[in-house]
Amino acid sequence: MDKETIQNQESVEDAGDEEIVSALIKHIVGPCESVVNGKVFNIRDFYLGQARELLDPANKKRVKDPEQIKRLRQIIQIAEPS
Repeated sequence: MDKETIQNQESVEDAGDEEIVSALIKHIVGPCESVVNGKVFNIRDFYLGQARELLDPANKKRVKDPEQIKRLRQIIQIAEPS
């Protein structure tokens, strides 16, 4: 692993609930897109899965701040396909 990868992993592990939730919301609302054979693909579902994992009580790295839990639940509800 190179130095930059290690530093990025450490910064994610040291990030607070608000930073993590804000980053996820950014990617859920405006996910990266690619065009393949004329079709647009994005990875919103991946980020929604990450958000759900952060709400799982069994996850040691779950979000604990009640306000951030509320934000995550709201964005999941809004972004999930009906």
